[in-house]
Amino acid sequence: MADLRVLLIGATGVFGSRLAELASREAGVGLTLAARDRAKLDALAARLEGSATMAIDRTTLTAANLVGFDLVIDAAGPFQASAPTVIEAAIAARIPYI
Repeated sequence: MADLRVLLIGATGVFGSRLAELASREAGVGLTLAARDRAKLDALAARLEGSATMAIDRTTLTAANLVGFDLVIDAAGPFQASAPTVIEAAIAARIPYI
């Protein structure tokens, strides 16, 4: 079992995919990749052994979706137009957010 269970939202984007590649190499990190596009998500997960996937839309994310995670990383853009939905869900679930 992983020491740190991480949900990476926006995993198929430029920044998110780079972060996913780095995090997948870290011992003790259980990485779950999340994005809207299931085909891109599955392709990324196939390249990164041991990563789970979760198709989500961050605009409808709730605290219940975060059960079981120790950390949420939101790499989905565009950042300047983002609603605080993920932040609010993480606060409600008492899970650190990056």
